Amino acid sequence: MCKSIMLILLLVLSYAAVCLRAGLVSDLLLKYQFQNYYDSWVRDGKPHGMFYAPKGSSTIFAMKASLKKHNELPAWAYDDNEAKSIHAKVVFWEKILKYSTVVYLPLVFVLVFWG
Repeated sequence: MCKSIMLILLLVLSYAAVCLRAGLVSDLLLKYQFQNYYDSWVRDGKPHGMFYAPKGSSTIFAMKASLKKHNELPAWAYDDNEAKSIHAKVVFWEKILKYSTVVYLPLVFVLVFWG
């Protein structure tokens, strides 16, 4: 019983770490857009991130942006290598988050009910 509790705790903490990292990388892209492409940030509805919320940002557009697929490079980032690099990290961590959700949550469920 104790081993399964420790395993559940380890899975939950590692999943939380993946969620946190994915959120921080997304915040980094939003911050970069806000600082370097302000007009584009305004056109996108002034979204904010998990922790990065500049003055005047919109929660509604932040939720809308979080539901949007981030596989496509935004138009404002086409000619900016730094933005492309950050965007690639966002895509990578969103994939890690998606796949870890598919793996971790069923494992925790199984351990809780059949541990």
